[in-house]
Amino acid sequence: LVVNFWYAACGPCIVEAPMLEEVWQDYQDRGVAFLGVNTYDQPATALSFAQDNNVTYPS
Repeated sequence: LVVNFWYAACGPCIVEAPMLEEVWQDYQDRGVAFLGVNTYDQPATALSFAQDNNVTYPS
């Protein structure tokens, strides 16, 4: 299980989003689960971040 704590205005979170998505795509069929946990934003902001950054793992 990979747990990623993030929020939309976090600089490192923005940088790591595409890398985490790539790892998720590579490992999801191997039994590795991902979970993103937004620690600050309103739901609409969090959803917008996920859509803008092509985050497809559960968050």
